[in-house]
Amino acid sequence: MTGVWQCVTMLMVVCVCLWGSAEAIGGAKSRPRPQRRPPKKPKVNPIDDTPPAQNIDIQQMGGPWYLINAASKCNFLMKNGLKVEATMMTLTPPSSQDTTLSVSTTTRLNHQCWEILQAYTITPTPGCLVLNGSRPLLNTDIVIGESDYSSYAVFYYQKQGQLTMKLYGRSKDTLSEAILDKFEDLAEKRGLGLAYVFAFPNYSHCESVDKDHVIKLSSRTHRSVTMMLRMMGVLLCAALVACIDVVPQKDFNLEKMAGRWWIVGFATNAHWFVSHKADMKMGTSVMLPTAGGDLDLTYTNLNADGTCWRMTHLAKKTDIPGRFTFTSQRWNNENDMRVVAVQYDDFALIHTIKTKDGVPEVLNKLYSRTPEVSTALQQKFMQFSLDTGIISDNIAILPKNGECTEA
Repeated sequence: MTGVWQCVTMLMVVCVCLWGSAEAIGGAKSRPRPQRRPPKKPKVNPIDDTPPAQNIDIQQMGGPWYLINAASKCNFLMKNGLKVEATMMTLTPPSSQDTTLSVSTTTRLNHQCWEILQAYTITPTPGCLVLNGSRPLLNTDIVIGESDYSSYAVFYYQKQGQLTMKLYGRSKDTLSEAILDKFEDLAEKRGLGLAYVFAFPNYSHCESVDKDHVIKLSSRTHRSVTMMLRMMGVLLCAALVACIDVVPQKDFNLEKMAGRWWIVGFATNAHWFVSHKADMKMGTSVMLPTAGGDLDLTYTNLNADGTCWRMTHLAKKTDIPGRFTFTSQRWNNENDMRVVAVQYDDFALIHTIKTKDGVPEVLNKLYSRTPEVSTALQQKFMQFSLDTGIISDNIAILPKNGECTEA
């Protein structure tokens, strides 16, 4: 099986209030009153907007299912959609006294067959399942959207706001055009157009797996195993980039952010970082609040040849203190930056969601007023990065470096 989730679409509604003077009784003009801002629309999770198939019979879902298509904005599929491997899921329904659906997923990595064993909790609502994480925030909600039990099934997976849809077939053969079209229509209604629909091979499925390549996953699975599975794409976005609704620190004070900061920690699953992290060293950032409440950011880093790399951004304030947005002309992406924890004379933990071509990536940075940072603070940064979907190998405490002296 492939785990699921990519990413989440964020909507910001800007309300422009218009008003004018009105004639009062007797011809006098009343004092103009601004219209009230309409209440914010509550966030609706995609999975909550997806009712399960009526009267779904979990017992009839038992047996093998071959993955035909997956629809998702997750980073893994966007980069590897043409390289995915044939995948089969086998469901074993519970006995009458049990509430657990056993799931076996087989796929290949470097020509080697692997089997991943998981357990889905069956909820009181028919067709709704849960894959438990290490804590409730990391649970994966699963809905069997529709199935005729004998030929196809549509599954919806959501973790921390990211939605992935999967179309399964009872046989290795491609499903009818009518079913494929239906799946594409369902995906498009969830904001997953054809650019985000990926076909899986209907050949070279694993027939058997030796015991040395069987992994039993639980909420306590060792992180190194989970990391390997993410690399395989077996969990297919269910445990990749996590779009947690991270909120800024309360009582944020913009003025106290001013001054020089060392960038001592860096964490992201972005491909460029994975390729270059071994060469990265500490840099500095100078933050300068503006009179309008924005934040002027200047980044510098001393290169190995003694030259200075420099980049600037003007982070625009939002309605939420501690949250800023900016567009990077250099990298051609949109940035949603949040100061999630800060002690103004010591450290700052900043979480940024970078979106390019509709695909989000998380970047966490640990800032310090000095190049030294405590072990406790390093651990805090690492745990926060893990909780926001970054694998342990992509979390780095950067080695010290000299400062740029160029004006």
